[in-house]
Amino acid sequence: MENVDVLYQDYEVEYSATEIQTSPMLVIEKVDADKALYLHVDHTLTGTDLSIAERFDLTWKVSLGVNHKIILKRIIRQPLDPFIASLHKTILRYAPDKQAKKNIYQENNFFIVPADTAGPFLLHALPSLLKDFVLVGAENLREYKVKVVSPKLNVAFSSGIDFLEGEASLNFEDETISLQQVLSVGYL
Repeated sequence: MENVDVLYQDYEVEYSATEIQTSPMLVIEKVDADKALYLHVDHTLTGTDLSIAERFDLTWKVSLGVNHKIILKRIIRQPLDPFIASLHKTILRYAPDKQAKKNIYQENNFFIVPADTAGPFLLHALPSLLKDFVLVGAENLREYKVKVVSPKLNVAFSSGIDFLEGEASLNFEDETISLQQVLSVGYL
């Protein structure tokens, strides 16, 4: 925060020339009884507790360095307007008709997406949105049968006299996909 001095034991304060840029975050707030999807776009900072980042308008990130130094790096916020506009355009693309487009509510960075649009939007657009947004609140998508699972990477190597071969696959709970299949479909 501005106008706050950092003091810690006998550490020396150093202002770094390196700046840290925030990333856009897509927050799934809830799915209501009518299966309308509530979401908003915000900033996130890697390595920072999300509740702190959302509640306070942080301008510096502080870390303890070697040789008794406190290192301060300025936080630069990416403009969210292009991400909000892109998200709105993407949501509209999955509305089944003109009336459904009118039923999508947007105020600044906050959206309410009715069920008839939310279902196709989540099914088709959510994977591609992960390239631009950090996703928070995916556990709130149970109504849409979306389940967050961390894949496990399985790697096996074999060798011969003049070569080294290997196979890799990703395991998603009860489903295994070869790394070659994942790369050919373009998930990574």
